[in-house]
Amino acid sequence: SAASDVYKRQTMNIGILTFHWATNYGAVLQCYALQSYLTSIGHNVKVINYKPRQYDESLYKFLRYRKFLRFEEYRDARNKEKSLIPFRDSHLNQTDRAYTCASVSGMVSQFDVIISGSDQVTNPSFLMSGEGKSIVSPTYFLGFPFEGKRIGYALSFGCVTYPDEARKVASKYIGAFDRISVREASGIDIVKSMGRDDAEVVPDPTLLMEPQFYHSLAGECKPHKQEPYIYSFFIRYIADRKNVINKVLEGKRVLWNNEDDDYTVQGWLSKIKHSEFVVTDSFHCVVMCLKLCKPFVVVTEKEGNIDMNDRFYTLLGGMGFEERIVCKTECESIPYLMNDSIVWGQVDEELSKLQREGRSYLNNIVK
Repeated sequence: SAASDVYKRQTMNIGILTFHWATNYGAVLQCYALQSYLTSIGHNVKVINYKPRQYDESLYKFLRYRKFLRFEEYRDARNKEKSLIPFRDSHLNQTDRAYTCASVSGMVSQFDVIISGSDQVTNPSFLMSGEGKSIVSPTYFLGFPFEGKRIGYALSFGCVTYPDEARKVASKYIGAFDRISVREASGIDIVKSMGRDDAEVVPDPTLLMEPQFYHSLAGECKPHKQEPYIYSFFIRYIADRKNVINKVLEGKRVLWNNEDDDYTVQGWLSKIKHSEFVVTDSFHCVVMCLKLCKPFVVVTEKEGNIDMNDRFYTLLGGMGFEERIVCKTECESIPYLMNDSIVWGQVDEELSKLQREGRSYLNNIVK
């Protein structure tokens, strides 16, 4: 077990660089899971609290980007962020805030290892202007002076082919990683295009932890006493999906996103756990369905294994769940999928296998 070989290990100081600051449940949970696993095997772990200033909300931005035109959406995001702040403060062991790559490089001497990942930390748009328009920000490519081990864990690029200009920049930094792993099969080719052919596919950090880890977080929230419901959680194209899915599921009670006014991470997990069925476009929502034994369907914008869909095919392909990935034009198949039973014992076996793969990859690095 992880605990039994702690005493054989040398304790390391590990820094994590990821989008822990994103207003996104998956981004926060994958960070917390990675921190929790590394802590459980005896290391000192800190989340490097890097967030460029341009991602802070302000009145100027509210007016400049005319966010008042989509006020519902804006208010929803603000409520969600308000409830994520206390979760980060109580669950993530964060350093002081760093606004720039330069200020990150000033704090890395305390670490033996820095892990960049998971999530789309290596996406081209952040690389090319993450700290402001046309300001190259190689922080997540660990593009700063550092004496310790540089690790990319379950990196996601948010695209299938990396744009040329960004690739030239990324190629300067990718060689310095001691080990590099990606979350999607397409990431292997992207890393190759940057001049390295040793990338491996590893599971997302949320898969490192046992189901109980998520059950107990969900248990921190009182389930709403209500009749059976289907939970519909979407990150994109919400209005469009609402029309289609409400029509397809007519007569059923559908709870959308945070309609119940509970924006907490624990509330989100509780809504998944107590639902009858989940309809989503979120990768981490799918992972939570698998962990919490909830039948689900993924609705994608484009058909087939292209672009961002690759992460769903990489995860679900091995479990024989491709038929649970439906394009937005095929939503009428959702009621049929609701009647399709899942053999959860087999899912648990697959999840345990993924968990072992992720853990053994990390154990070999931080020993």
